[in-house]
Amino acid sequence: MDLSDDAFDALMAREPVARLATVDSEGHPHIVPIVFAASGDHLYSPIDAKPKQSSNLKRLRNLREQPDAALLIDHYEANWQRLWWVRLDVHADVLTTSEATRREFDAAVAALQRKYPQYATVPVLREEPMLIRMRVLRTVAWSAEDR
Repeated sequence: MDLSDDAFDALMAREPVARLATVDSEGHPHIVPIVFAASGDHLYSPIDAKPKQSSNLKRLRNLREQPDAALLIDHYEANWQRLWWVRLDVHADVLTTSEATRREFDAAVAALQRKYPQYATVPVLREEPMLIRMRVLRTVAWSAEDR
C-alpha cells in the first residue's frame, strides 16, 4: 500500500491509537497502546494523567536506552478484504520541559487536545510534564484491498 503525504497526514489525524514497540537493554520487546498526534515534523505521545501503575514507565526507560522504536497502526474487521496496517519505524526521545522549548511543548499539547476531546477533562500532562517525541524514519504499509 502506497501512502501519499496527504494520505499519511489524514491517517495520523484520524486514527486514535497506535501500539508503541520498544526494546530494553537486553533485547526484550515491550509493546503498549498509546495516543499520539502530529505536530510539525514529529509525532508526540504524552505521559498523561490517565491512571498508571508507576511513574517509572518501562517505555520511557527503554527509549532512553534504545531510541529506535516502532509504531503500529492497524484496522481489523470481519471483512478481511478491508484489513490494513501501517508500521512506522521511529527514532524517539523523551522530552521534559527542561529539554524542549516551551513552544514545542505547547504545540504538541495543542495538537493532542485537538485530536482527543477527552483531554478537556483529563490533563494532557502530569505534574512532571513529559512527551515522547518521534521522528519517522521509515513507513511500511499493507492493505488487503491492494492485493
